[in-house]
Amino acid sequence: MDEKTTENPNDTKSQILKVPVPSSQLLLGFRIPFDVYLAQGKKFVHLFTKWTVFDKRTKDILDNKGITTVYIEGTESKIAEYLDNSSGTQYEAVDKKKFYEYSRKKDAYHNIDKTLLIDRTLFLRNTEINFSIYVIDNMLFELLVEASEEQPVEIPEKVFKARGDLAIKASDTRLYQKYLNSVLSLPDIPEEIRRKCKAISIKENSKILVREVLSGPHVVDRLEEVGAVISGIADSILNKQVRFYDLLSLKNYDLYTYTHSVNVAVLCIAIASALGFKRRQIEKLGVGALMHDIGKSVLPMHVINKQSKLTENEFSLMKTHVVEGVKILENTKQVEKESLVVVLQHHERLSGTGYPFGISGEKMKTFGRIAAMVDCYDYLTTPRPFRYAYTPYMALSLLTKETKETGYFDPDYLGTFIKILAELS
Repeated sequence: MDEKTTENPNDTKSQILKVPVPSSQLLLGFRIPFDVYLAQGKKFVHLFTKWTVFDKRTKDILDNKGITTVYIEGTESKIAEYLDNSSGTQYEAVDKKKFYEYSRKKDAYHNIDKTLLIDRTLFLRNTEINFSIYVIDNMLFELLVEASEEQPVEIPEKVFKARGDLAIKASDTRLYQKYLNSVLSLPDIPEEIRRKCKAISIKENSKILVREVLSGPHVVDRLEEVGAVISGIADSILNKQVRFYDLLSLKNYDLYTYTHSVNVAVLCIAIASALGFKRRQIEKLGVGALMHDIGKSVLPMHVINKQSKLTENEFSLMKTHVVEGVKILENTKQVEKESLVVVLQHHERLSGTGYPFGISGEKMKTFGRIAAMVDCYDYLTTPRPFRYAYTPYMALSLLTKETKETGYFDPDYLGTFIKILAELS
């Protein structure tokens, strides 16, 4: 049993423990103020992140899997307080005014991978940054390190302890790219660390490119760069130069379309590689996956940023991003028809209940089947201010449940997806 002491080490009530609890005692309809785990042999699998709402859908997954005992991580006194909450006191709701301010400001910032800056095994002493770093916490962008081209600074100790995601000003992305390149060019980096840094560099440069493509008016001018990025990701995965897991952005908070787009592309390429697709097919799938949400670039920002339930009219407008994306790309020589399948079908379902056309069965192509599954998975595992993220275990469990009960996804491709994620864990 994992534990660490807080306050008085001799007081067991103040120790953080993984306490076994019957799943029937979890409060239906309420947020769980703890991380929750499932015991599998000697290991613990993460079931719920802290503050997840335990709703009927998640309860059904536990029941269907026959999970009768879970492990809540916290102090005994706090866990007992939660389980005895017979009065039904709900936890603090999201501050809508604060979220509005966050949505209004967030496009001025660019989310960056924190690993290179806070992982002590990767941190290289005597390297300087010439861009300021902000921490995203509780829907606020707070200055963490102030730096500029005129006044560069060494990365201070407080960056290692930063909670939340990290960001830079969007105007500083070029300086950030130069920093990444300078780290990779250092001659004395051990090979293992160099591989990890290379994965981070590929991921970060991909995010910057997608951000610029989604926000700029001259999309066609950048599509050759998109192909080059996908070729680099494919090389890294196929030649096992890096773990594809290191190419993913692990999200602690609501982030951006460009982060989601890169994750979907990486996961699609990893699945295609595991299925033995030819290199050219892998690249076509990857280009479509990286560009699958490009149609959102023409939609109103108040619809894109809205985290609560969309109205019927807003959802109708949101669904147009699929066709709009095809319109943007279909007359370009750099994007082939197979890649357009990803853009067109990533919201379709094998059962015929998706959009925009409600196609089903054989009409849904291989690329569409893979992209629809991966897009849904990354959406479920992305935290939002109004919806806490599913853990990978629960997201895959939900996809499996929906595949068995409603036929949403291809069971063979889902099986491959589960296998490659299981190997990583």
